[in-house]
Amino acid sequence: MTVYFEADVTTIGPDVELMLEDNMLILFNESATDDLKEISVIHNGTTISEVIESGDEFVIDGKAYKILFVGSKVNETMNDLGHATLQFNGETESDMPGTVCLEEGISSDISEISKIQFRKNS
Repeated sequence: MTVYFEADVTTIGPDVELMLEDNMLILFNESATDDLKEISVIHNGTTISEVIESGDEFVIDGKAYKILFVGSKVNETMNDLGHATLQFNGETESDMPGTVCLEEGISSDISEISKIQFRKNS
């Protein structure tokens, strides 16, 4: 497996728990505005070294989730802002260009000591 993005979580916004109840995580790097930090998982990652594609995996603390769909703006916003909206809904399409759809079953065990990754599943 080739890891092409890795970061440490630095801050968990106070409203992230509500997002998790909707099977969603919003990622941003540390450049996020204060308003965005309220609802986001903030990380210290920089750019992705490969393109995020369906079939890849998003990993939280070693727990992998298969990526089923990647919106048309995800790779751009990950490089610019460390941003993606992750929906753990089992869907294979979305109208939102910044959305990554993943298999269902997100764990709520994400914390300020968590590590996140995107990796190729090959």
